[in-house]
Amino acid sequence: MTAPRFQDFSRQPTSSIHSVATLRQTLLASASVDPGGLRGLDRVLGHDRGQALLEVQARTTWDALAAFAAADSGALAAWIPNAILPSTVGDWVACNAPAPDGRPAVHFVEALTLFTPEGDLRRASRDLNADLFACAIGGQHIFGLTYSITLRLDELLCAARSFGRENSPSTGTAVASMSPVDLLVPPGKGARLLDTARAICEEWRIPLGQSEVLRTGTENETRLNWAREKQDWVRLTLRGEQHLGFLVRLRQAQSALIDAAIALGGSYFPGTTCALRADQLITCHPGVRALLAEKRRYDPAGRISNAWYRHQLGLLSATSGTDA
Repeated sequence: MTAPRFQDFSRQPTSSIHSVATLRQTLLASASVDPGGLRGLDRVLGHDRGQALLEVQARTTWDALAAFAAADSGALAAWIPNAILPSTVGDWVACNAPAPDGRPAVHFVEALTLFTPEGDLRRASRDLNADLFACAIGGQHIFGLTYSITLRLDELLCAARSFGRENSPSTGTAVASMSPVDLLVPPGKGARLLDTARAICEEWRIPLGQSEVLRTGTENETRLNWAREKQDWVRLTLRGEQHLGFLVRLRQAQSALIDAAIALGGSYFPGTTCALRADQLITCHPGVRALLAEKRRYDPAGRISNAWYRHQLGLLSATSGTDA
């Protein structure tokens, strides 16, 4: 039995990409491409001081971004130790994960440049290819191969200034034997969820490690929108050895934790945590059907695929009368 993939759906064999031409060649040379298998594309491309915009390649890390901005302000260093951030800007945007101040990534994005499945390079923003913009941010990498992301530098700095206040989660070094589960509950119910989580983990004999709570902001721009209302983001870290007995208990505990969030009027974060039953997916993220319909429209041949996409299809195909 393999471990349920609750964190980082993008860990796949890698191919190094260095330019737009190489990225397009990689896309056209394969019948199916997993965006998580691409590496390279990790440079800062440009800084428009007048409009406070910063264009970076999709695999740029927060360390590299902070180092670039250090000459001007140094304030972006606050993004580096944030425990909830994916390791690259592209993964952060693809998940629409929250910033240190709790606002979803879409608030910080001015535009994207990406290759569509048929090999066309497109610029997407709120004014240009707006539908693609709404699908790609929070679209889990399934709508194209992102080359670059243009960020609003003033908003990045604003979020950095909020780091260390009441809305900042604790930080820590990830451990390979730990499985994070990211849940969402209405404001003020994070503590109740933590109490329930302790009981669930004790029942399934799963050690509960470090827990974090972050108050999130809202947005209404993306197609798979997990942040329509303010919520408490609760990250639970489950610990244990990767053997068969533990993996069975882990799966049961993870499913029970999602049910606990639902019982409190909440959900789970779709970028790092996956439903284990179709009813959980449909209850928490009914918009996933519309997102996958858009995916079929943009990519009828299924040329871009990853573990997250295949998992959602598998859950929906198990439901009666669902065209996955």
